[in-house]
Amino acid sequence: AVGTYERRRAEAEAAGKRHLLSQMMARTIIDAQGRTRQVVPSILSSNPEERERAIRYNMVEAANREQDFAGQMMIEPARFVIAAEHDVSFEAFVPILLNSAIVPHGREELLARAFSAAFAGEFETCIHLLLPQLEHMLRCQCRARGVPATTVGSEGQQEDSARDALIKSIE
Repeated sequence: AVGTYERRRAEAEAAGKRHLLSQMMARTIIDAQGRTRQVVPSILSSNPEERERAIRYNMVEAANREQDFAGQMMIEPARFVIAAEHDVSFEAFVPILLNSAIVPHGREELLARAFSAAFAGEFETCIHLLLPQLEHMLRCQCRARGVPATTVGSEGQQEDSARDALIKSIE
């Protein structure tokens, strides 16, 4: 069976051949403020490094479209059904979180607000509340397992370890 990476790569290369006109020239990716964020070379470039960058960009673009589709076709309908059939209010989440072994004491209400916001479709609020709580829970889990959750800086100051380092340390 072909893995996801290989499949995406083959699809990106095939799309480059099918849509020659759109792949003939470099593309400039501009952010909401009008700043250039990335220049994607032509997939037809004779420079192997540029061609590879174009293929990888097309692979990521295809993966993003697939995720958007999955969200719209599967996750959103499931969210609507759950919200219609169950109490997903702040008040409903608090007792569940109070009895959770992974939720640190005193963080239950913040998580309850995040979860109720998610089911209400208020994703910016959910992410704003949820990410710091997840990072805190990760640090607590590291400490509980005896894994250091801090590093010592060059001048002796203690600093929180980066999330990526924490995740790698508990894998």
